Amino acid sequence: MFAFGIMAELPECRRLYEVLEHARFAQPARRRIAMELVHVEAFVAGALARGRLSLALGTAIQFETAMRQKDVIGEWTPIAAGEPVTGIVLNSRRWANGLTWSDLAADLVVRKATTKTGAFAAHDLKLCAIVLALLERVPADRRTGPLIIDETAGRPYAESAYGREWRIVARAAGVPDAVWNMDARAGAITEAEDAGADLDHIRSAAAHAQGSTTLRYSRGAIGKSRAVAELRAAHRAVRNSPEPAWGTRGPRDQRHNVRKADASTG
Repeated sequence: MFAFGIMAELPECRRLYEVLEHARFAQPARRRIAMELVHVEAFVAGALARGRLSLALGTAIQFETAMRQKDVIGEWTPIAAGEPVTGIVLNSRRWANGLTWSDLAADLVVRKATTKTGAFAAHDLKLCAIVLALLERVPADRRTGPLIIDETAGRPYAESAYGREWRIVARAAGVPDAVWNMDARAGAITEAEDAGADLDHIRSAAAHAQGSTTLRYSRGAIGKSRAVAELRAAHRAVRNSPEPAWGTRGPRDQRHNVRKADASTG
């Protein structure tokens, strides 16, 4: 921002740029919490009991596909001056970027550009059992427009309303306050690593450009550690296996003894 100010010849921007160039700010600690399947199952049951299918479906999609909340439920973007006021509008903002029923297509395969990087994510919802069961609860005549609709308002959730309502259901369902809705993405990636999925496959599913980013979302996964421990145990088993039937000498020693015996007998 200040570099742009320098090019625009705005006063004091160069001095501020030089000062901030040497400044260092402490980064907040990375989250260590991941949503788990038991949390999702409890939340879905609680949401359905309260008549909040939208919250159950949104959470299930986030957890099963590792999609970001914004890419699932959408967001409200400002309408520029002079721009036609079309679509779903609330307080001079237009709903955009969320999943719609048309995104699911006839085969329930979602192909969507993500809001953060523009990378394409593709997911076959037919392989997501929790999501599939919830989709079947939606009547055919309601399968148009945005996928996630606030039942009380009849439109996509207003800004911050999704998170607020989500926490109410989560507490009632016994999901710890330390588990946030955003942790569904980390939970999906952690579960995938625990299941032994290839890192590059997980990276692609999460629409990450680099595997290092994917690893930051893996929180306490034990899959690779378990595989390493199993390999080490197998290696030790081989090293500690009983001696062969011929004793402590190896095959070469045995053949040497046979040749000596043959020479002595002619």
